[in-house]
Amino acid sequence: AEVRDLQKRQREHGQEMELGNELSRLKSKKEYATKDQDVSKEKIGGIRRQLKVQARERESILKSQRLLTPAIVSRAAVIETLVAKIEAVEDEMFADFSKRLGVSDIREFEKKQQGSMAKKAEMRRALREHRAEVEAQLSYEKSRALDEPIKKVEAAQKKTEQRLKKLLKTRESMSVKVEETEALMSQAQEKLAESKP
Repeated sequence: AEVRDLQKRQREHGQEMELGNELSRLKSKKEYATKDQDVSKEKIGGIRRQLKVQARERESILKSQRLLTPAIVSRAAVIETLVAKIEAVEDEMFADFSKRLGVSDIREFEKKQQGSMAKKAEMRRALREHRAEVEAQLSYEKSRALDEPIKKVEAAQKKTEQRLKKLLKTRESMSVKVEETEALMSQAQEKLAESKP
């Protein structure tokens, strides 16, 4: 019976060691997750500050734009007149070239060239927008996923601490029993020694 008690105590001691190791691992995991969350909060704060600065800059630009609108309208009329004159000169200068290419004027040729360039630019713009959306979604998912692991680690840590407390109480009661058993063994050995001639 005493040997079984000692074996049981050894198993419980092994379990205590395992729980202690698991608790240390969970505490470490929680610390890393908390640090990651703090870094993310700092980054979010920085981004919010940048957004405020950009909003102020945007408002300043819009104000300047409103002030410049009348001047732009008057300049547009002058530019239209100049463009008409330039087109007339271009038509005259590139008449032979346009005939060889089979286009009515040089602007038709340029429009074809610009059309293919515009398609490529539009594709690049759409790709950039899609990438920005994906990055924003990824950022959101990363920030959302930080709270879950921390909660899981905290719950596991709490369970482990409770198991450890229970095992410590068991160990204390076992220690008392071991002391009592050792005292009984000591008394039995003394009696045995006294009974021998």
